Amino acid sequence: TDPDNDTIRYALTGSDLFTINPTTGQITVADDADLDHETDPNRFSLTVSATDPDGSNEAADVQVTITITDVTLAPTISTYDTNNDERIELAELIQAIRDYAARRITQADLILIIYNYLNS
Repeated sequence: TDPDNDTIRYALTGSDLFTINPTTGQITVADDADLDHETDPNRFSLTVSATDPDGSNEAADVQVTITITDVTLAPTISTYDTNNDERIELAELIQAIRDYAARRITQADLILIIYNYLNS
C-alpha cells in the first residue's frame, strides 16, 4: 500500500509468457502463450516492480515464482449421427467409460456415446 493513497503502477520482467495488469498487479498468462507442463519448464521466476507515479521515484521490486502444474484436460468428444451410418467401435466405448471414471467427460456425454454405440 502507498502511505499517500497514490495509485501504484505495476510492471513485469523476466518472461514474455505472462502479463501483469498495471493497475491491479494481477498476473495472467499472456494471450499468445502456449504453456505445456510436459514440454516447458514448470517454474518461472519473474520480477514485479511497483512504482508510485507521483514523481517521487518510489519503487519496489519483488521476485515472484510461478509454478505450472499438470491438469487433466477433458478430451474432445465427437458425437456420432447414426443416420449417417457412422459406427462407434468397442474400443471407443471402453475409452469413454474410462474417461468418465476419471471425470474427463460428463455423464451426459457417456450416455450419448453408449446410446450411439447400441444403436450403431
